[in-house]
Amino acid sequence: MAKAIQAYLVLYNASCLVGWAYALYQGLTVLSGDVWPSLEGVWAVAGPTVLIVQSAMTLEIFHAGLGFVRSPVFVTAMQVTS
Repeated sequence: MAKAIQAYLVLYNASCLVGWAYALYQGLTVLSGDVWPSLEGVWAVAGPTVLIVQSAMTLEIFHAGLGFVRSPVFVTAMQVTS
C-alpha cells in the first residue's frame, strides 16, 4: 500500500508542477505580446489554469488527514487557505 500512496503522491506533485508551469507559460506569453499587457489580460488567460491548480491544492489537507504525509492537518489547512 505504501508504494501505491508514494506513486500517487509523485503523480499528484508532478501534475501540480505541470499545471503551475503551464500557468507561468500562459502569463509570460501574454506579457511578451506586441500590445502592452495588463494584469487583467494575464489573469484572463492564465486565471482558469491557476484556479484549477490552486483548487487541487486542497487535496493537501486530505493527504495530511489520511496520513499520506507527515504534516499536521491544521498547519496544512492554514497554508492551503492562506
